Amino acid sequence: MRYREISKCRSCDSDDIVVILELGDYPLANSLKEAKMADEDKYPLTLIFCNNCSLVQIRETVDKEILFGHYVWVTRTSSTAKKFADAFCDNIISIVKPEPSDLILEIASNDGTFLKPFIRKGYNVLGIDPAANIAATANEQGVKTLA
Repeated sequence: MRYREISKCRSCDSDDIVVILELGDYPLANSLKEAKMADEDKYPLTLIFCNNCSLVQIRETVDKEILFGHYVWVTRTSSTAKKFADAFCDNIISIVKPEPSDLILEIASNDGTFLKPFIRKGYNVLGIDPAANIAATANEQGVKTLA
């Protein structure tokens, strides 16, 4: 199966969910082909709302092997994300005041862009990402990451 549609809320398991917006079929992130008419797989993208807990979520779940088997989006290609990572790091440090020995953990860490500012400031970090190829790239760049 390429994808499945959920019938209950991902957070509270309520079946009181309603469609907010059907966006049609889209390719996966960063999977656009070079040739304008090249074939590419597309998947439905539907936003739904849970009337029980108010979570807005995507109805469709793409098979993890398709989505993460060879993931192509990397955060470091966005200059805005890199700038925000620095500001985010400074904000977290000023609010949380972690000790240098504390572990900074990021789930869905991609290539480690948001962990790099913490590394530069001497913190111990760990990234976790479902895409093995992206986790390997993060490790190569000095960001300890588990796939």
